[in-house]
This record gives sequence, structure tokens and C-alpha cells, in this order.
Amino acid sequence: AEVDIDPMPVVNTLSPAYGWRVIDGFGYYHGILRRRLAVKRQLIPDNVSNSFISAYDQGLGRSFWYNAKGEINRVLETMLLFPKDRNPAFWRGLGVALTKVRGTSYETIKTVREAASRSNLSNLKYGALMALVSRKKAGTISVDSNATVLYLVPNFNDIVGRLEQLEKEENANYLTTIKA
Repeated sequence: AEVDIDPMPVVNTLSPAYGWRVIDGFGYYHGILRRRLAVKRQLIPDNVSNSFISAYDQGLGRSFWYNAKGEINRVLETMLLFPKDRNPAFWRGLGVALTKVRGTSYETIKTVREAASRSNLSNLKYGALMALVSRKKAGTISVDSNATVLYLVPNFNDIVGRLEQLEKEENANYLTTIKA
């Protein structure tokens, strides 16, 4: 991303789950280091294919949390700059960020959950689950990560098992298969 290399040739050689993660990272990078283009002008790079725009937006949503320094009202203000159809991916990214950041208080998680409302809560939960699965695979699960997911998704053990199964299936679109 830093040298403007087109990620799609590499992404197209990966499983859908890993390709998704690469483009999520691409969106995160743009949200952090190319904020003027990605957020203020809302540009999606030409080299992100239509099937991966949601992954790009998920990474962008993750960057919102870090750029706002964990202040949900600033995150919501940023989301309002975009068309509403991009919000589900932003909320997934926010769920990822909440789960990966250590030391997020229960009160903050509760406030974010309330801000998500019914229409965005499943995406927030799903992002948290994806982050927990990723941390589990990397062997970096923290007490904070578990606490975040337990609060957001009390039945997460059942869902995580299904998520892991779907990630192994070729061409599985696991984002639309599981609703947290």
C-alpha cells in the first residue's frame, strides 16, 4: 500500500478469507496515512475490485477508531460523511478495532454497542468475532479481547466454531453466512 502496488494480483491468489484481510489492511492504511483521500474525499482506490470494497471499508472503519482516539462520537461524525450503504463495513471494522485494542473499558464498549443500534449491531459483533478468531489463530488472545467479545456476543463459542469452518471452505462468503 505504501508504494502504490496493486494488491489485487496477490489477493486473487489467496483464499477469500485471506484476500479479505489484505484489502482490510489496505483500507486501514489509507484511513490512517491517506486520510485526506480516503475519508475527506471518500475515494476508493481504482485497484480495489468491486467485490472487495466492503473489505476496504472495513479497514477504513477500523482506522476511524484509532484516528478518533477511541471517542465514539468522533467515529460517528466520520461515518456521517459517507453514504449510509458503506456503514455496515465501517461497523465491522469498529468491532475489529475494539477487540484488538487492549484496555478498552466496559463503559466504552457499552457506549459503542448502544451507538450501533439495531441496524449496525450485528456488524459490530461480527467484526469483534473476526478479530477474536484472528487473535486465536495468532496465539495472541488477551483477557481484554475475550471480555469485549463476551460482552458483545454472549454465544460467541458457537459462532466462532462456524466461522472457523467457513474460513476453510473455498470461496466461502462467510460475511454473509453468519449473523452475530
